[in-house]
Amino acid sequence: MNTPYSFKFIWTISLAAAMGGLLFGYDWVRFSPQERRSIG
Repeated sequence: MNTPYSFKFIWTISLAAAMGGLLFGYDWVRFSPQERRSIG
């Protein structure tokens, strides 16, 4: 396979996107205005 991008570059971007998605999803659930159960 002759790809213009290196495997390391693709792996880094994928890892950064996954971490960003997890953090954003956690914050969205934690600070969502519609809380289904009380925290604390």
